[in-house]
Amino acid sequence: MAEGADGGTPDLSWDPAPNAVWSRRRDSDNAATLILLRHPAAPFPATPAPLLVDDIGDATMQGLALAYLNRANELKIIYPPLELPQN
Repeated sequence: MAEGADGGTPDLSWDPAPNAVWSRRRDSDNAATLILLRHPAAPFPATPAPLLVDDIGDATMQGLALAYLNRANELKIIYPPLELPQN
């Protein structure tokens, strides 16, 4: 799927500093919720070296997106909180 720059398993940990990540939420009745998640100075994942993706197929990219959303959902520093349903 993906590997760290050293060829090993990627470290998908992400612990951005407070105020480095913020969100904006737009809810409406009977419509999808829009969540904007911004973190221009705190890229995901925050590995010691860049994450290299050797396959850009749907399964790989969906797995990386899921890891990103799960980690973002766990962060307590994001306001307003994402409050995404658990997968």
